[in-house]
Parts: sequence; C-alpha cells; structure tokens
Amino acid sequence: MRQWIPHTARCIPWIALALLAAGPAASQTVTSQPGTLTGVVSLGSEAVTWGQVYANTDDGSYYLAEISGGEPSYALTVEGGRPYHIQLAAYVDNGSGSTYLSVYGWRQSTEVPPGSTVTRDFSYDVARISGTINVIGGAVSSYTIIASANEGDEEYVTTSAKNGTSSFSLPMVLDSAVEISGSTVITLPSGASVTLPLEPRALSLGAGGASLGWTLDTTRLLGTITANMSLSGPDIVRSHTLSLQTSAASAGVAELYSSSGSHDFSPLAAGDYFLGASTYFDAPYGYLHYPWQDVTLAPEGSETRSFGGDLAFLRGDLDVQGFHTFADLSSATVRAARSEETRYWTAYDDVDLSSGELDLATVAGTWTISGYDLYIHEPDPTTPTEVWISNNSNLSEPISLSAGEDVGGQDIQLTTVSTQMVYDVAPFLGAPESVSSPRLHGWEENGTSFQAVGREAELLNPMLQIIALPGTYDVYASATVAGAVITLAHFPFRIEAPVALEAGGDAPLVAFTELVPDHPEHAVTLDFGQIDAPGPVAVTASPVGPAPPPGFMTTVGGAPIVYHSITTQAEFTPPVRVCLSYAQAELTASDEADLRMLRFADSTADGVHNPGWHVMTELDGAEADVDENVLCARTDSLSVFALLQLDRAGQGDADQDGVPDGADSCPLLANADQSDADADGAGDACDNCPLDPNPGQGDADANGLGDACEPVCVTIERGVSGGVADAYISTGEPNNRTGAYEFLGTGLHSSGEKMSLLAFDVGAIPGNAAVQSATLSLSMQWQATSGVVEAHAITAPWSEATVTSSSFGGAFDPAVEASFVAPAGIDARQSCDVTALTQAWVDGSLPNHGVLLREPGPNKHSFRSSEHARSDAHPRLDVCYVTP
Repeated sequence: MRQWIPHTARCIPWIALALLAAGPAASQTVTSQPGTLTGVVSLGSEAVTWGQVYANTDDGSYYLAEISGGEPSYALTVEGGRPYHIQLAAYVDNGSGSTYLSVYGWRQSTEVPPGSTVTRDFSYDVARISGTINVIGGAVSSYTIIASANEGDEEYVTTSAKNGTSSFSLPMVLDSAVEISGSTVITLPSGASVTLPLEPRALSLGAGGASLGWTLDTTRLLGTITANMSLSGPDIVRSHTLSLQTSAASAGVAELYSSSGSHDFSPLAAGDYFLGASTYFDAPYGYLHYPWQDVTLAPEGSETRSFGGDLAFLRGDLDVQGFHTFADLSSATVRAARSEETRYWTAYDDVDLSSGELDLATVAGTWTISGYDLYIHEPDPTTPTEVWISNNSNLSEPISLSAGEDVGGQDIQLTTVSTQMVYDVAPFLGAPESVSSPRLHGWEENGTSFQAVGREAELLNPMLQIIALPGTYDVYASATVAGAVITLAHFPFRIEAPVALEAGGDAPLVAFTELVPDHPEHAVTLDFGQIDAPGPVAVTASPVGPAPPPGFMTTVGGAPIVYHSITTQAEFTPPVRVCLSYAQAELTASDEADLRMLRFADSTADGVHNPGWHVMTELDGAEADVDENVLCARTDSLSVFALLQLDRAGQGDADQDGVPDGADSCPLLANADQSDADADGAGDACDNCPLDPNPGQGDADANGLGDACEPVCVTIERGVSGGVADAYISTGEPNNRTGAYEFLGTGLHSSGEKMSLLAFDVGAIPGNAAVQSATLSLSMQWQATSGVVEAHAITAPWSEATVTSSSFGGAFDPAVEASFVAPAGIDARQSCDVTALTQAWVDGSLPNHGVLLREPGPNKHSFRSSEHARSDAHPRLDVCYVTP
C-alpha cells in the first residue's frame, strides 16, 4: 500500500484547506500581522490631482493606495515585520496634457514592525522646465518628453505628453543634474507623419526653473521603401497590411484593400528597417503572415521588397467531441507554419464552428499544421466557465504544396473531458473566506495547455468547471481572496480519457485506474446498473478541494485527502455504485474502520450557491473491503467524492507521541520533544535539511538530501525547456496580431507606442522554491541610438496568437520591476534582473501573466522573438533556486 506523496513530504504538518492566503499580493490584502504606512504628498506649488503610492517587497508582492487632490495623503495596511520599497506616481495638472512625476526608491527600504505606524512623506521642492520644439519643413503634432535625475537612493522621473502644441512645461524635482529627452510626431507638408527623437540634454534645475529648446530639420528625410504585394491564384484577397518598423527616425503602417498593389513608405531617413506584411482572405479562409524582411536604406536611397507567391490550400475538419454540458465551441483557430531558410511563415484559419471545416490559404512550399486554439464559454449561472485550450506542437508531417494545389485530409480530432474542482480557503481571523474568480492553468509536455476561469462573484466553496483534453498536466490553482490573488504550489493533475456508456440494462463496470500519477493502485470504479441514454463518463483526482466537515480529520492516515470529480453526460437510473480505492500504508485497523465516503454537492436552487458535504457510507448500502483497500457506496447523483477519516479524539495524533497532529512538527514520526533546529516547522526527526530552513522538504533527486541544500539552475527558452510566449502590441495598430513575428519592439513610432509582451512558464519550478537569481535576456538588433527599456509585470491573461493592443488594454503594473540599457551600435544579447518578479510568479503571490517591456524615452529598439530562425537568439529566462 503505497502513499501518493513521498515520505519526506509527509513529515510536514498538513495544511488543512485547499488555498492558504500566505502573503499579500494586491491592494486589498489579508494580513496576519498588520502594520501601517502613512504619509503626505507635497510637490511645492504643483497641484497633485491624482496618483498612487506603492509599497513593494523583495519577493514581488505589493500594496497600492490611491491619492487625490487637495492635500493628498495615503495610508496603507501592510504585512508587518517586512521591509518595503515605497514609490510615488503623482499626476500633475499640466493643461490638456498628461504629466506624471514619479519617485522611485528601489535602493532603500522601510521596515514596518507589526502593530506599528511608519511615516514616509513625499515632500519635494519642484520647479518647471520649459521650452519649445521648432520644426523646419513641418509642424509638431504631439510630443513626449521625459526628465530624470538621481539623488542618493532615489530616482525622480517626469513624463509629459501633449498634442497640438510645440511648447512644453513640465515639473521636476530640483537637482543639479537633470537629463531630459523625448520624441515628437511631426506632420509634413505632404500630410505624412514622422516621429523624430529629441536629442538628450543635461541641465541644472534650481528654484527659478530652466528652459531649453530643440530645432528639427525634416528636409533630410528623402528616402523611400516600396513594398509590392502580389498573389497568384483565385481572387480571394480581402486586404493586405504592411508594417514598417525601425529604431531610427520614422515608421509607418499602410493597408491596401486590393488583391495586389504596392505602397511607398516615404519620406524616410537613412537607417535599418524591417518590413512586415499580412494578407487577409475572404471567407472561408483566414489570413497569412509573411516573414519580416530587413531593409537597409542609404541617404536619399530607394529600396523595394516584394511579398506574395503562388496560392495553395490545406483543408480538413476540426472535430471536437466529449463536452459534458454543451455541444458547441465558442471559437477556434487552427494554424500552419512554413520554414524556408531563415524565414518563417504562418497561416491561420478561424474555423467555421457550424461546419468544423478547416480552410487554410497558403503559398507554395512545405507546410506543417502547427497548432490550434479553442475558446469555450459556458454561460450556465451555477458554474459559468471560460476555458482556453491550446496546442503549439506540430500536428502533421510536412506537406509539400505546389502552386494552385489543394490538399485535404488535414483533420484534427479532439476529445475533451469535463470535470470539476471545488475551492476552499483557510480563514485568517476565524471567519470563513469568500473566494472569487477561481482559476486553473495546466501545461502538458506535448505542447497542450488549458486555462479555466470561474465565477467572479464572491462565494464560499465555488466549484470550477474544467474542460480539457486527456493527459497529465502540471497545474497551479489560484483564486482571489479579499483582493489578493492566492496561488497553490504546482501539482500533477491527470485527466483520463472519458469512457463511452451505451444505453441498456446490465451496464458493465467502469474502472478508472492510476488517477494519481505514478500510483496505479489508486482507482475509482463505477457501476451504473442501467444506462437510459448514452454518453461519456469521466473521473479525475486532485489534491484541491473543500475542507472536511466537523468531526473529520484534515488528513487520511496522515496523508493529504484526494478529491475525485465524477461527471457524466449519460442518463442513468439511480442509484450508481461508487467505489474508491485507498493506499495508505499508515492506516491501522482502527483507522480503516473510521473511513467514510463523502460527496460534496452544490445544492444550487434558483441561482443560490449552497454547497456542502454529504456522508454516503452512513446511509444505505455501504460496503468496505479492508483487504483490498476499497470503500463503496450508492448515490443518486455524481459530483466530487472523497474518503475522509473520523476524528474521534477531536484532534488526532497519528504518531501517538502525545502531540496533536495540528501542532506536531513530525506528525508521522514520534518526536515528543518537538526539536526543530532550523525553526522551519519540520521537526529534526523528519527534516532532510535539519540545519537549513525547508518546510516543504523537497528532494527532487530523491537522494535523501533536501533541495534547500542543492541549488538548481534552469533555462526557460522555447526549444530548450519550458514554454515561452511573446508578441508586441502597438497603440497605433490596435487590432494587429504579432505573435508569429520574428521580432519584438519597444519605443515610440509614428504608428504609436510599441510594447513587447513575454511570458515564461515557470511551472517546472516548485511553488515553494526560493529564487536566488532570475535573469531575463533578449537578442537586440543593431540600432543607431541607445535607450532604456523598462520591465513591468503584466496583470491579466493574454494569448500569443490573439493578443492585440485593443484586447490587452494596458494590463500592466506601472511600477518598474527592472530595466536595462539598450546600447547603440551593437547587435548583442541584453539582460536585466527579474529575481523578485520571478519569485512572485513561482510562489503565486502574483499571477504569472508575464512581463511587458516598454521604452519610455524617444528611441525605439527591436529584439528577436521566439519565432526567429536563429535559435541562439530567442528570449530566455535563466533561474537558479532552492526549495525548502
């Protein structure tokens, strides 16, 4: 009789409930040792109309308070006993423009003792920097100007943006060494627009203020890049889109609404550009992304690039079966990729769900069906669900297409499983905690992943509906509790393929085995007796579920409870016989006699959420076989089941050492003296690193020495290890999808500001790991100018295949997590330290939606994405960690 978890892990006192709010993660957080941060904001004579004060910790969690006009002040309730870096972002009234004066204190920290109030005021002398932007051969349309200075452990930054004027005036903290730079959008006599940098300047700012100006000459913009579009074949083109990007003086976007045509990007300064193109087809076809093309433009030069080819087609069916609560998908996209030398092409089709027909318009060449994305929306008011299922691996052998060829048979058949997971949260101050927005994210080695999100309403024990493909996933469960996003450590979650039930009497027994990974003896057997209408049945097992009811222990033989979700689409005549196997070596004969099968059911009526436990084996028809380690009971309906152990002593003492399990530092090994040399909660009797704090007792290589004594270093990079998603968004191209592009971009362009999004799957890192270092690095293209690129935490989910500026909606934390200088004149990898942010992703104090790269200065840069042909130039995250 083997255990689900290793013996070393069982030495740790078990956390009774599914989700534990272990630390702050958002603005309104639950705290166990509250302290208070307070202060006032005074910026001389400047009127502060709105702003935010942040208190950040080194582990990545943060608190946030808003300030408003009048005499602005703030008060933050934070977790006491921790040091905080306190930042200010204040909106200053500056006419019709937007101006923020920010104070960063990354190099200093403020300790807040529990129960104490600590004051941190933001009071500074401020003066104005004013001047004009003069243009020869054009007029200023808008500008963005940034002033910055460092003083001691603080950094002051003012960012100001304004439209329709060439005059500027921005407030700044007095300093003898202020750096000021920016960019401006200029309208030329022809009506075209270009974005030009404002050359960096340095000045000394005293109480009387300072002034300066720039003069820009547009007559040097004489070059032209011509893009030709041409596709041979049926007339199915709806439109072409062209995009020109650069870190130099100009960028532009044009859309051509014809089956063929050309477009001139002019006027342009000399420099290096890259030109992209896409074609959007008439229904039923989707769209085609061409490889980016590099263009070097000489002074007053002219360059021409061509896109297109001979049309060819791939066709098939997307057949998705197995849904338990509804029959149709909400949306689906299938994609194919073509590799040709160093260039990468991608074709997409938004599948017509009424027919399931797949129609990919491509060009001649060798193609592979390279993945799909499914979106499912279930509006049922009791368990409304949003689910995303993706696969990013090759689903077909390479297919060689000649001009005009039409190849069918590219079928994709998927069988999904519907299951459920119930959430519960340990109360902090004695009262049950409500849970909102339960989520589950899972990844499988073959490239399949899923996300499920439940109701936003605050509920006790919400039930999350999960729809996914069969497989064994590495998952993490999270939910929002009192404004804080709480995340469990990663755990394996096996989703078995559903079993078809045919109508008729004498239905056969249905057995689901090896539900817990690597433990084949863990099984569920179902006997329906009579099936009235056919349908699938599925079973999953999970360590996540609701707390036991009063009178039951929080463990079974000292090991965690296993929760079984049983769902079926078949109709049957009750009752159904449910048998659960157990494999707990520590169970005594008395323990086995105390086992009961319970069913957790949501007795929802009229939309009222009212879940609870029901004891099955104290009713009729209970059966136990202690020799075979199985307990059976009959039930009229299916939901979540579990084997629980009666707590006859009221507190439990599995190792019989006189110390109750809830207070025992080694609940399965007798240690009456409770010695714990490293004070990590694991007693010396069962501690695999007795001198190094490691409450999780991790031992990845099973050598008896805890992971806390053996640091592990991993590289997360597409094609190396782990999953990576990347794309860029542009405010001037709100609906442009760039996930398949070979480059990422930052900085200001005539088409708007470009920002890059990257997400690294840290699922292979244990959730209780202490991250010692984490370095984000990207391969930068050669650029003529330098700039500072800042990293921000992304605050909402996004998809590489579908994200746009419009769908992203500015979902990032304005606090700067890290930054690096993108120097001029080199083509090399650049990096920054994101240790604190990675730690937050790993321990769940911050959802891992990735990092946004933004270049607030006047320049712009490009970086090679995970789609780039050079595998040595892909973005990567290098992490070293230890686990307790």
